[in-house]
Amino acid sequence: MKRVYLNNIEFYLPKQKESNFKFFKKNKKLFEKIGVKNRRVVKKNVYSNDLAIKSSQKVIRKVNKEKIDFLIFCTQTGKFNIPTNACILHDKLRLKKGTGAYDINLGCSAYPYLLSIAKSLIVSKQAKNILLVTSDTYSKFIRKSDLATRLIFSDGSTASLVSESKSKDSFEILDFGFGTDGSGYKEFIIEKKKFKFHKNEWSKNL
Repeated sequence: MKRVYLNNIEFYLPKQKESNFKFFKKNKKLFEKIGVKNRRVVKKNVYSNDLAIKSSQKVIRKVNKEKIDFLIFCTQTGKFNIPTNACILHDKLRLKKGTGAYDINLGCSAYPYLLSIAKSLIVSKQAKNILLVTSDTYSKFIRKSDLATRLIFSDGSTASLVSESKSKDSFEILDFGFGTDGSGYKEFIIEKKKFKFHKNEWSKNL
C-alpha cells in the first residue's frame, strides 16, 4: 500500500485568557483534578474561521501552496451554516481553484478521522498534499455557570499537512480502528440556529 506522511503541524491560540483561579479558590479540589490555570478564549467578534486562517498560514509559509490539492476543515462552531466554511477558508488562503474543500463536524475524535480520510484520498490517488484544519470556539456556547465543562475548554486551531512524500520530520500514518457510542448525545446538544440571509442577496434569488 502507498505510504502517507504527516509532515507539519501548526497551531494558533487567541491572546485573550480566562482565568480559572476564582473557581479554584472556592473549591481547591477542582485544581487538583483539572490543573488548568487559565484558558484561551476569543473575543466576541472573533470566530473559528478566523483562528483557522491563522494556523493555516503558518503551514503555508513552509510549503508551496500551489501543491495543496485538498482542504478539509473540521469544526463544530463554524461561523456559518451556509456556505461551507472550508470554501471560505480556501478563498482567504488563496488556494488554487483545483483544490477540493469540505467541512466535517466532529469534536474530540476529529483528528484521527481527518488523518484517516486524508490518507484514503492520497492512497486512492485523488490528492497528493492535503491541508487538515481543526478550529473551534466553544467558549461562545458553554455557559459560564457550567463549571463541569467550561473550566477545561479553550478556543484554538490547528493546521496540518498530509502528503504522499516524506520530509525531514515526517511521521508515517499507519492504520486506524474506529468505534462509536452515541448514547450520550443529549448531553451535548446545541440547537441549530435559524438561517439568516442578507436581504439583498435573498431577493436576487427569488
